[in-house]
Amino acid sequence: MLMESVELRVDICINTHKRPDLLLKLLQSLGAQRVDPAVGYRLIVVDNDAAASARQTVETFRAASPMEVVYDVQPVPNIAMTRNRAISHARGAFIAFIDDDETAAPDWLQRLVDASRQYRADVVFGPVVPVFPESAPEWAVSSSFFRRGRHPTGTVLQEGIGANVLVRSSLLLDRPAPLDPAFTIIGGEDVHLFSRLARGGARLVWCDEAVVLETVPASRMCARWIAKRAFLTGNSYGMMKLELLRWPGRLVYVAKCLGLIVVASLATPLAWLVSTRWGMRAIHRAVGNLGQILACCGVNVGTLSRDRE
Repeated sequence: MLMESVELRVDICINTHKRPDLLLKLLQSLGAQRVDPAVGYRLIVVDNDAAASARQTVETFRAASPMEVVYDVQPVPNIAMTRNRAISHARGAFIAFIDDDETAAPDWLQRLVDASRQYRADVVFGPVVPVFPESAPEWAVSSSFFRRGRHPTGTVLQEGIGANVLVRSSLLLDRPAPLDPAFTIIGGEDVHLFSRLARGGARLVWCDEAVVLETVPASRMCARWIAKRAFLTGNSYGMMKLELLRWPGRLVYVAKCLGLIVVASLATPLAWLVSTRWGMRAIHRAVGNLGQILACCGVNVGTLSRDRE
């Protein structure tokens, strides 16, 4: 969408890391958005690969589309720094975030914009719907590991994720680093940001019609990935809790996590006998709480690894 004679401008920010085929599908879905003539948008792609591996994909899309696309490279392995780089290029009234393993429904952007107007929202979140390969096991498809909660449109929230969201630019552009780089590659920097915005008085709402589809690779459907993801998520959640808790609240929090680890560990063998789904759930609980405890001890596990998967 050319940014001429429009009333509202949106910058769609995309972080990417070595996913050229998925990135191209995303860009094509964004190029096919159906929006009101008064809404203009452009794409900002920031490559979190020092080798600039996404450059050719962006050039391929540019050659076939009239859309304006900004391309930049942020070489340090850090999700928050990469998102901050994308934000630094923004010029519109709103910034949208979408991940490079997703595709947007044709009315995705318009739905977000309409919800921001209807509910006078500063931030609008939408659902991320997983798309599984045909070989996906039943436990993965039916479990909550790859599915996030949904709400009626207009529901006011206190936090959310950055995989499908529209944000009023003024909330981000007046901050030198809107997303905290301390979260490195563990994730959670988005939840941290939006919870801070909510506590600061921003209005966060849900739009259930603004759908994006997320490709779930077969490599994630195993105990190793579930455990690692739970560990990283637990660690980032623990880092956020540290901001809110003071002694002796931290001791109570650690004691609670330890108790949950013991219960989940004891329950794991029985859970596996019940079903794979329950076994995975027990592992998820135990390892996730371990990540939280390490955060309370000052350990940021993201500094110990550079493996994004």
